[in-house]
Amino acid sequence: MHRLSTSLRLTGAYRHCNKIVRPSLHVPSARGLKTVPSLEIFQRAVRFQERKAIRNNPNVDDVSKQITYTYADLLEHSEALHHDMKQKGLLKSDDNDPPRIAVLCESGYDYVRAQWAVWRAGAIFVPLCTTHPAAEMEYVLQNARVSGALCDSHHWNQFHSLAEKNGVKSIRLDSVEPQFSKLKDEKTETFSISRESPAMIIYTSGTTGKPKGVLTTHKNTEAQILSMHGPWGWKEEDHILHVLTTSLWSGALCEMMPKFNPKQ
Repeated sequence: MHRLSTSLRLTGAYRHCNKIVRPSLHVPSARGLKTVPSLEIFQRAVRFQERKAIRNNPNVDDVSKQITYTYADLLEHSEALHHDMKQKGLLKSDDNDPPRIAVLCESGYDYVRAQWAVWRAGAIFVPLCTTHPAAEMEYVLQNARVSGALCDSHHWNQFHSLAEKNGVKSIRLDSVEPQFSKLKDEKTETFSISRESPAMIIYTSGTTGKPKGVLTTHKNTEAQILSMHGPWGWKEEDHILHVLTTSLWSGALCEMMPKFNPKQ
């Protein structure tokens, strides 16, 4: 992983192994499922499109609250959100670097949908901790030079004013209407996003000082996924109770719990 300076400026491109690597990104004008990023996680989702991908709230007694989404849903909904981000100016950057998009959301389907929408745009995903006070969130917004933010309805009232104060445009996740179609009926066109391009900025806890942003690439992310995918032997038929979404690489069903509770 790559430690950034406190300003988190990427100097016009991402520096990796002493050479400049610019994101190989072409955002096509066509909307919907005719376009899919070249990143392996998206290509795998196309192959698994008819399979169930994520189930929210698997531990609740009320079955009606256990909402299940397919891989096709995830691709469709992330594309709709990407389009909304573009239309509302969240993807504009003050420099030549990829835009940084903060996400404040409980663990679940919306978190993955937001992450994939950011990656579709060739932008950098900056997760915010839901338990952090406003001052710490504001520090991350400023330090990461965030240009836009996505927030769930649960945290919207608290976060929206903070984003406005810092000049960050924001979208409430439940305000975006998905565009439904069927991947199998469409000819999907792949557009290129380099595996060397930046994917996430994750902040340290700041125990000994101010939190520091750690930048990881899509290649780093894939390596982390594969380090678990192989040894654990996940398969398409598996149902995985997990707070992570590494299972999506294998086409399995990820049972997403908002918070881990060993009793449940």
